[in-house]
Order: sequence, then structure tokens, then C-alpha cells
Amino acid sequence: MAVYRFVICVSVLAGVLSGQPNTLRAQSLKTPEFQEGATKGFDYVYNLDYEEARAVFENLRQQYPRHPGPPLYLALTLWQRELFRRQDLGLDRLVSPESFMQATGRQMPAEERNAFFRYIGESQASCQAILKDKPGDRDARYFLGAAHGVLAAFAVTIDHDKREAFRQGKKAYQYHLGIVMEQPDYYDAYVTLGLYEYIVANLPWYMKWIAQIAGYKGTEERGFQYLRLAVTKSQFVSVNARAMLVVLCLREKMYDEALENAQFLHRRYPRNFQLRLNVAQIFKEMNRPDQAADVYMKVIADAEARTPNYQKVPLGSFRYNVGKALMNMDRLELAQRLFTAAIQDPTTADRERALSYLCLAEVLDLRGNRQQAIANYQQVLTVANFEDSHSTAQGYLKRPYRRVR
Repeated sequence: MAVYRFVICVSVLAGVLSGQPNTLRAQSLKTPEFQEGATKGFDYVYNLDYEEARAVFENLRQQYPRHPGPPLYLALTLWQRELFRRQDLGLDRLVSPESFMQATGRQMPAEERNAFFRYIGESQASCQAILKDKPGDRDARYFLGAAHGVLAAFAVTIDHDKREAFRQGKKAYQYHLGIVMEQPDYYDAYVTLGLYEYIVANLPWYMKWIAQIAGYKGTEERGFQYLRLAVTKSQFVSVNARAMLVVLCLREKMYDEALENAQFLHRRYPRNFQLRLNVAQIFKEMNRPDQAADVYMKVIADAEARTPNYQKVPLGSFRYNVGKALMNMDRLELAQRLFTAAIQDPTTADRERALSYLCLAEVLDLRGNRQQAIANYQQVLTVANFEDSHSTAQGYLKRPYRRVR
């Protein structure tokens, strides 16, 4: 079920905009003012301005107390902010998210966790009130499906509970499938359907026959077709569909399409450094190291200049991680510069500082500066031991580090 778990994890992206406003049939919920406010709020979310987003959505909640959208958006904002706090929004995390399935000691603040579930409950209650007056209302069912999708994403990313994620994700799919069967041009629901098609198409062979017996069928081709359809024709989830395509295209090595969508998202939300880093990672996967290195270094320059929202980059650990990426791409001079900066930065955590000493020594060995390398290996032994760094340094004091190809 690894692929299945993967695609549940991809709902990290799917949840962000899946609850954006669809025009509910009640006239008071169709106003351009509401749609403008919701769009403004999600622009803040995607630009990492979570407090501003909460203020916008809270204002909408006061103006439209019966609308299921604002409380759902508030829940989404709390969840996204928690993922950002945990540094779990990276593209590498989403493409290979098995670590989401491992329980950790991290806890979401109780007040925010309780608020998340309270907002979800409020949104679902509003949907049920609409359905009581007008049974079968598609927009209310859409919001219900979106709420279940968010609960699935929360279950796997925050609670690491794959059983609950599966249960909630199945409900989201059933609601949105029912809508599309009645109204094929309800394009906002195609994100959920596209994701489902991709899931079933990628089940392991020993699970696929069980899925087929149960009536589950899907193809990758339709999965991508539905997501592309959502990009071009949906009212409110075009950005969401693009984000999904970035992840799935990168997994399938469809690099050009992944890059096109990643660059679009970065241009639209320039204050979100994570979207810019996605572009760098795709360049790296495309074996275009110069372009990847250029993007990485620009992010660091903006972080050091405290460009709006780039001041949120945790520079100590970030320099170390980017240095490792540059080292792997044979951009040794740049890697040396970043490891040195990480060591000198007083805010760098002990782990990253110790490992930066070790990596700097390795880079110096690769560049032929053996005496400087020895000095840094010796420095490794004076700080705390992380990931067997002491043993590694002792080994390379005896013989120079050489990369194993």
C-alpha cells in the first residue's frame, strides 16, 4: 500500500485550495465580494502570510455566518501553518513522503488543534443545513467532500494515522464522484478524481486485483487528463491542480511539465520561498545543476537580505541542506561557501554546525586542500557527535575523502 499512502500524502497539496469558494445556490453566497475576499485570503496562504489569511477568513466568517467556506478556510490555514512550522511543505517531502507515516514526538499546539476540528465541524454543519433545505445540493456536497479531504490530509501529515486518512479520503472521493456523474462540467471536483485515478493505476500488482473486484479502476492517463482539465477549466482549484501536477509529473519524470507548473506557481506567489525551491529541485532532477544552483543561491541571498517572507527561512539548517545539494551536484566552491557560513552563523543548531564542519572538510579534500580538510576533521571531534560524525571524521583523518560514484 506504499503508493496508496503516497497519494494520501499528496493531499497536503490537494487540501490547500480544495475548499475554495464554489458558487453556492443561495444568492447571498454568490456575491463577487465573497469570492474576492476568499481569493485574497488564499493568496495570503500561498504566500506564507498565515496571520493575514486568518484575518481575511475570519472577516468572511462574520459577514457570511452560514457559508461553509470561511470555517473550512480557517481550518486549512491552521493546518498549513503547522506544516510550515514543521518544515513539511518541501517538494522532496511530497514526492517521497513515507516519513509522514512515522510517528514523531512533535505536537500541534492544543489550542490550534482544537480550533482546527471546531472549524471543520462548523463547515460540515453549514453544509448539512443547506442539504436539509435543498437535498442533493451539489455545492454543499462538494464542500463536504472537501472537508473530508482536509481531514484525510491532517490525519496522515499531523497524526500519522493512515487508517483514518483512508477513511476520510474515501468519503471525499465518493462525494466528488457523485457530483461529476450528475454534472460532468463540475470541473472543481476533477482534482479529487484525477488523484484517485493515479492511486488505483499505481497500486502494487498484488493489490490491484482486489481493487478491481471491489470495482475500483483507474489509469494514469485519465489521472493526468483530469488534473489538466482542472487547471484549464475549474473555477477555483486551478492552482491546486497545478500543485498536484508538479508532484506527480516529477514522480513520473515528466520534468518539462513539472517545471512549467512550478515556475507558474512561483511567479504567482513570489513571497513563497518554498515554491521557488521546488523549481531548484526540478532543475536538479533534470541534471541542470547550474540553474539549480542559481536558484538556491538567490533564495539564500533573499533570506540574508530579509526579503519579505524570506526571513522565515531557517538559514542555519538551510545553508547546510543546500550545501549538501550543491556538493552532490559538484558545485564545490558554492558548497564550501555555505558550509562555512553555517558554521559561522551563531543561530545554526548544534547538529547542522557539526555536520557542516564534516561536509566542509570533505569538500576541501575533494578540492585538494588536505591541510584545511584535516583542520576541519579535527574540529568535528571537538563538537557534539551527530550521525556518527566523530567516527567518520577519524576515518578521513587517516585517508582523504573521495566521493563514491
